[in-house]
Amino acid sequence: MRDSTLHYFEQQRQHLLDGLDAFCRQHPHQAQLLGISRETITDPQLRALLDGVAYLTGLTAQQLDLTAPQLTETLVRTVFPDYLRPVPALLPVVFTPQAAAQVQTVAADTPFTTLNAAGDIIHWRTQHPLTLIPLAITGHRFIPQVVIYPEQGENRTAACSLQLTFSVTAPGISVSELNQASLTLNFTGDGAFPWLIDDAIHRQCAAVRLNTGETEIFLPPEVCQRLPVTYRTGAAENVQALLYDAL
Repeated sequence: MRDSTLHYFEQQRQHLLDGLDAFCRQHPHQAQLLGISRETITDPQLRALLDGVAYLTGLTAQQLDLTAPQLTETLVRTVFPDYLRPVPALLPVVFTPQAAAQVQTVAADTPFTTLNAAGDIIHWRTQHPLTLIPLAITGHRFIPQVVIYPEQGENRTAACSLQLTFSVTAPGISVSELNQASLTLNFTGDGAFPWLIDDAIHRQCAAVRLNTGETEIFLPPEVCQRLPVTYRTGAAENVQALLYDAL
C-alpha cells in the first residue's frame, strides 16, 4: 500500500471502528454472534472484511481528493476566469499638478518609486494615461433613498443617487474652458463600500445628470465605463474589471 493511500485507509478504518459502539447498542445479539464488541472485532475474517472495505473506500476518497480540485478549477475557469489570473501588486497613486492652471498628461508606463516601512525603494509603473486638470471634488453625497428627478419633461425614479460637486481650482477658468470629453473617478474608502458604489454605478446606473447652474444635461448610463486594468499593447487581454479585491 502506498504511503499516500495509507492515510485514507486509516481514516476510513477508524470511521468503521467508531461505529462499533452504536452497532452493539442497536443490535446486541447480532454483535455477540459476530464477535463484535464496543471497541474491537474478535473474528479475524470479519476484521479482514472491515480492512477490505476501508481500503476500497479509502481509494475512493483519495480519487475524489485528486479529481475534485481539477473539477473545481475547470468550473471556476469557465465561470470566473479572472479568479485564476495572477494579479500583480497594485497601488492607487494621487498626482498633484505643479501648475494648477495647466492641463498636464502623465503617459502610461511612467516610472516612479515609493518607500516601504523598512525604507526599501519599490519601483512602479503607471498603467493608465492620466490627464491632470485643475478640477477638484469639493462635495460628495450618497443618497440611499428613492429619488424622483425630471428628465426631458418626465419624472423618473432612481433607487439611490450619488451627488458630486466639482469646482475649478484655477482662478478665472470655467468648466467649459477645460474642454474635457471624459472624467475618470476612483472610489476609495474602507471595506467593501467602494466596491459596492462601483458596482451600483456600472450595473444599476439610470442616468447621469450634469448641472452647471442654468444648464442641465442628461447623459445615458452607457457613458459610465470601467477602465481596463492595463493599456499596454503587449497585454494578452484587456480585462475590464477585477472580480475580487486585489488590493
